[in-house]
Amino acid sequence: MPSPGRYIKDQRKRQGMSIDQLAAATKIPRTSLELLESDEHDALPGPVFVKGFLRCCARALGLEPEVVMELVYERERELLVARRRERPSAPVDGADPDAVSNSTAPSETGPEPAQPRAQGVSAGASLASLGRGIGRGGVSVMLWVAVALFVAMVVMAAFNMLGASPIGPT
Repeated sequence: MPSPGRYIKDQRKRQGMSIDQLAAATKIPRTSLELLESDEHDALPGPVFVKGFLRCCARALGLEPEVVMELVYERERELLVARRRERPSAPVDGADPDAVSNSTAPSETGPEPAQPRAQGVSAGASLASLGRGIGRGGVSVMLWVAVALFVAMVVMAAFNMLGASPIGPT
């Protein structure tokens, strides 16, 4: 399966269109088209622009934009799978590196000595440990609860400020 940039380049050449003609038809700068066709997406403004440029090129070449977008999505999936394979499984920030395993079986080398914990725990570490205890859906619920509490405090402060002046005779 060709890359999206290679597909656009092959279709452009098959139709006998120069890169300057495509640049004029799409109003995309020639340098951006060259980067797009060579699949150097990191040098372009961002993923949204890359997808927009590819759609625009497909329309200018009389192609179905969905076909080109499927090539983009396939490439993104391949990159994601490759990144996941390269990434070693590491503990979450703030997690105890000795507590990576959830098993309660003793280690082969015997019990390890207890190591003192740092007294100053960062907010991120405490939220991460809270999230592990609650589960994946619980963290989003906790976030919404925090937002609701913040909104309630703002509303109460506004009513308190409005209620500071006495109404009627004193």
